[in-house]
Amino acid sequence: MPHTTSLHNKCRNSVYPRSDGVQRTPVPDDKVEWRTQWNTYNPVVFTHPKVHGQIWADPDLLTCQVPLHFNQIDGKIDRTSFLGPYQLDDKGLPLNPCGRTGITGRGALGRWGPNHAADPIVTRWKLDATGQRVKDPISKKYVLQFVAIERGDCGEWALPGVSGY
Repeated sequence: MPHTTSLHNKCRNSVYPRSDGVQRTPVPDDKVEWRTQWNTYNPVVFTHPKVHGQIWADPDLLTCQVPLHFNQIDGKIDRTSFLGPYQLDDKGLPLNPCGRTGITGRGALGRWGPNHAADPIVTRWKLDATGQRVKDPISKKYVLQFVAIERGDCGEWALPGVSGY
């Protein structure tokens, strides 16, 4: 598994997004990496109710035993990660390759392990009134514009995409 060069923080916020207040187990920076011993680690179990039973979602591996083939193509499902092979826990469930997050289960995601998605990025060159490309006055480079949204849940700017629920 690749070594994490920087700590992830978007998936270590205390409240899981759109979960009606599900609180993650706090993970100190020095306990994020899986290779760091933490015998008392007890992450909150959470899979969003809207995920359960969906045709696009994996079965709940915490309540039933269905053989899924991780780190490979599993039928029509690509369970490989662009980060490389990922570890499985003692129950055979995938571990986040970036380390502990204070939560286990699928959260709002349909699949155990990698959940591949692609969102188009819409761009254009900024044009003046005559149709000529505009250059930035400082860098002297052409200005590329793109479509962005302000997220309603956190106020951050993001590329538009489709939520799974």
